[in-house]
Order: sequence, then C-alpha cells, then structure tokens
Amino acid sequence: MRKSLLLMTALLLVGCTATEPESSSTTSPPPSTRSSSTSNPTTIAEASGASCREKASGPKTLSYAQRSGVEPNLTSLDVYLPPGCGPAPVLMWVHGGGWRRGDKSNGMKQKVAWAESLGAALVSVNYRLTTPDSGVQWPDHGQDVAAAVAWVQQNGPAEGLDTTKLTLIGHSAGAHLVAIVATDPALLTTAGADPAKVSCVVALDFSFDLASAPADKMIADAFGT
Repeated sequence: MRKSLLLMTALLLVGCTATEPESSSTTSPPPSTRSSSTSNPTTIAEASGASCREKASGPKTLSYAQRSGVEPNLTSLDVYLPPGCGPAPVLMWVHGGGWRRGDKSNGMKQKVAWAESLGAALVSVNYRLTTPDSGVQWPDHGQDVAAAVAWVQQNGPAEGLDTTKLTLIGHSAGAHLVAIVATDPALLTTAGADPAKVSCVVALDFSFDLASAPADKMIADAFGT
C-alpha cells in the first residue's frame, strides 16, 4: 500500500502538474497582497469569502445517480475534505475487485491521509458490480464512473471541491475503468460531464488490452464473450 501511495504521489507531481499552463503574466502582485498572503493566509481567505475547515471531515455519502432496481449504495460516493480554506482539489478514487466486488469504503484510512497530505479532497466512488444475479455487464460500470465524474463537476463546488482540478485514480478493475472513461469522451459527455475538465488520470495495476487477454471467466462475465 505504501509503495502504491508513493507511486501515485510521484505520478501526480510529474504527470498532472506538467499539464498546468504557465502564466503568461510577468507582473508581480502588489507588495501588500504578497506580504499579507504569506503572513496570514487564513485571514486573506476569509476576507475573500472562502470558507475554512479547521479539521478534516468525512466520509459524507452522497448519491450521484438513481437507477431502477439498483441498490443505492452502488451509485453513491464518499467525500473526504482536508483541513484548509476554500475549495480543495479533487482526487477521485475508483476501487478494484474484478468488476464484481469491492466497496468505496475499503482501505480508506491511508488513502485519506495521503490526500490530506497533498491538501486534496478524496472522493471514493462505488459502481454497479457484475455478480451472478445482477445482470450487470460493460458498459454499466463505465457509465457509473462517468456519472460520478459528472456529479462531481456539477455539484462539487457546493461540497467544497475545486472541480477545475480533478484527477481520476483507480486500482486494478478501477484503473481499467478510469482509463476507459478518460479516453472515451462519449462516456463522459453522455453522462453530462466535460472531458476537458479531467486534469489527470492515474491507473494502477491493470491490463490495457483485455480483448487479447487469455480466456478468463471474470473478464467474460463482466464484458461478455
């Protein structure tokens, strides 16, 4: 787990920040602004109307979609906010489990602490799972993740989230889902999300080409034969 978190940190620092546009302005801010923000950032944030959180909060469970016959927990997400002022950058976590098991609450202690160390909010997402009696197959899983992205983009500001800084992170099956969602704009646009507002994707421990993978019942169940 520690190695995975270190890898995610490195990828975020190298890959995501590299996409940040450099400011074309060479004008220095007024001396009074620079001095005040350095000496007392909380005061400046409060003066500008930004709300401040004295301590971390969460999980706050919210529904991102309602689907007939689907357990509400499967289309929900948990929001964890770090201490600090103003909206927090968003790390959206999509769990693994072979598309058939797992939950947004699994193993969150270290992930939340890691996100807090970056000053970021963590949004952990559930999605429909392929179980013997669920009838769930692709693209159901991907549609759910896309719907969660759309929900965050549309409702995140009211929850203290900076939706201009949205990173998708997934492990195993979750990594497969964030990779496909990020590279198939149709999934996001159909759900009402803006693909251009996904800043970065970190996919950990998964196969890129499932079509050429050896025969596997887990894959066949989730994607058909």
